[in-house]
Amino acid sequence: MASGGVDMQQLPLEQLVQLKDELSAELEQLGNSSQQLRIAAGGYAATKQSLTSLTPANKDKEVLIPLTESLYVPGTLAEVETVLLDIGTGYYVEKSPVGAGEFMSRKLELVQESIKRVADIAQQKRQQLEMVTMTIQQKAQAAQQAGQAA
Repeated sequence: MASGGVDMQQLPLEQLVQLKDELSAELEQLGNSSQQLRIAAGGYAATKQSLTSLTPANKDKEVLIPLTESLYVPGTLAEVETVLLDIGTGYYVEKSPVGAGEFMSRKLELVQESIKRVADIAQQKRQQLEMVTMTIQQKAQAAQQAGQAA
């Protein structure tokens, strides 16, 4: 049975091929979404890890500040008691490094839950795609046998 409750054996071959193409496109989109979420999770984890270096012992030390993934500029760590945290949509809040780490942990947990949900949906779509592909093969084989019998 298809996800809409329609018996796939009753669908014409053209509709099955179209359904297969749609499922393949959805799987590709889910894969892209999963990759984006993994990148975000890596960013949150890296940010959380970098907060551990904000200690009074490191105050006034030279650091490299990332402007992009490949461009860093030298700077001095002047403030270690608070950080400016981007909470989204152009809003920033001042937090302690511990508070910022807790925020990053919560964001990381949300992203990991989203990754799991996307993976579950992708698994369902893979199963549907497999069923459609098997039905297409069966119909093609039956049509070939009918053509040979005629």
